Amino acid sequence: MPTRAQRSRSFRRKRVTTPGGTVRVRYRKKQPGIARCAECKRPLHGVPRGLPSEIRKLRKSQRSPERPYGGNLCAPCTRAKVKLKNMERWKE
Repeated sequence: MPTRAQRSRSFRRKRVTTPGGTVRVRYRKKQPGIARCAECKRPLHGVPRGLPSEIRKLRKSQRSPERPYGGNLCAPCTRAKVKLKNMERWKE
């Protein structure tokens, strides 16, 4: 019987055959989805995939890229947005 905490559906269930031949169920926390770009929905590089409690333990430089829109936009979308802002600034 699993512990009371493991009965919730926030745990992933995996059937494992032990060396003795019995089938047991192992419980693991579900892995969160990969971070994606806000505009084009492409996966973001340099952004770790983990639970918020795990990400909080990382150093600030390891959480997301240190550039404008880092962790929100991919590199091509960031480049396009920065170019657009610079063009708007020159028009004024």
